[in-house]
Amino acid sequence: MPRLLLLRHARAGAKPPGGSDFDRPLDPAGRHEAARMGGEMAARRWLPDRVLCSPARRTRETLDAVLQALGRRPDTDFPLDLYDAMEDDYAALLRAHGGTADSLLLVGHSPAVRLTALALTAPGDPLRAIIHDTFPTAALAIIDFDGVWADLRPGHGRLAAFRRPADLGD
Repeated sequence: MPRLLLLRHARAGAKPPGGSDFDRPLDPAGRHEAARMGGEMAARRWLPDRVLCSPARRTRETLDAVLQALGRRPDTDFPLDLYDAMEDDYAALLRAHGGTADSLLLVGHSPAVRLTALALTAPGDPLRAIIHDTFPTAALAIIDFDGVWADLRPGHGRLAAFRRPADLGD
């Protein structure tokens, strides 16, 4: 059963002088958020064996903090489409790049992470209502599926967990 760990990047700062949105780094609170979410993932044994990460600076920095907390470096790809598709859901990218991973971590942007979670989970899922309204920075949705990534269909995932940094305490 494939498992998607869908993570929004942690809180980012302003664009660097002369830089672009793509170059925005995490701010100090964002670095803390990412490390805490990585610690939560490690504690719950939510361990990806493959990663898809937007190549934007803030997503790469989020991933680095999470993987440091996990103490492992799974196979990782940085498809530009994860940045370019910020206004769409990521389902097509998951079908194309999921491969044979049992557990796939996708680190992406808003609103695409929220739209993906909504598109892939069943409408009656009780946790889905929380995601409908918000998917804050460094939040993580865990979605389980039957089948393989190439056959991923809307509405067939089960939202196993949803964690926000605010849920983790200090």
